[in-house]
Amino acid sequence: MAMQDIGNLLATSFLKRHGIEQSVTATMIVQRANAILAELIVNSPLKNDVYVISYKNDELVVACRHAAASHAVQGLLPQLRQAIQQDFPNKSFLALRTRLSGQEWYNDASLEPGN
Repeated sequence: MAMQDIGNLLATSFLKRHGIEQSVTATMIVQRANAILAELIVNSPLKNDVYVISYKNDELVVACRHAAASHAVQGLLPQLRQAIQQDFPNKSFLALRTRLSGQEWYNDASLEPGN
């Protein structure tokens, strides 16, 4: 076994043991889902009112600024699920749901899309 193979094995083992791999994968899924969602609503007036905030326990959560945005996103969830599933075939997406974010939307810079 080559030294590089041992290094890869140790790194993979470390990542799995400490839950780092799961966190990194979740972050990658959220970033990709936001990119896909942006493509799906590129010409919509709601493009700044929705974004994916988390992936945990096979559930993807999309934050929506208001009910109209939530309603619009509901219709896009099947397309979003299919596109993400193509990029992450080893992950399951048992639930995709929306969450109204309300006033906190613009008060917290970390909640703005792209941050």
